[in-house]
Amino acid sequence: SFTMDLIDGTVAKKTGRKTLFGNYYDAMCDRIAEFFIYLGIFFMEPLLSLIVIGLSFLVSYAKARLAITIPADNHDWPALGDRFDRTTTLTIGLFLAIYFPIALKITLYILATILTIGFIQRLFYAEKLIKKYEESENGEREKNKKHEKHTKKSEKPKKSTERAQISIELIFGSIVILLVAAIVIS
Repeated sequence: SFTMDLIDGTVAKKTGRKTLFGNYYDAMCDRIAEFFIYLGIFFMEPLLSLIVIGLSFLVSYAKARLAITIPADNHDWPALGDRFDRTTTLTIGLFLAIYFPIALKITLYILATILTIGFIQRLFYAEKLIKKYEESENGEREKNKKHEKHTKKSEKPKKSTERAQISIELIFGSIVILLVAAIVIS
């Protein structure tokens, strides 16, 4: 499935069948396939596979959530832990596990580490983009202040940022607790 996933977008483009919904649908199918791969691994390494799939979905969700918060595109994101990294690492680990069974556990630890770092990178990058957006919004508000009365809308980005900061702290704390629990249990 990994090989087909690498070429399906190219085939769609070459045959003139590339659509925005196709791009969206492909990404959703990728998440479903990834879930079932880790579900299979769950029976051999339950805790580690849950941690990895959770972190994997958080890494994927980081961009989507930002795009809900502010207008954002898909360019210049930190790349550590993206789907290619996850799939390549897992493929190599599964191949090695055929000959060295401990390789599966090591691979899951490597993935958990890569995904934790990638997730943290994305949180900081999202924070940077949100601050940049808020600054540009505040600049526009100052220009318009001469012509309009100050409304409650101007306070929304600040509350949003405060909630985002609390969420970041909670998520980071949860990830640390999960990783420590995985290490202790293993």
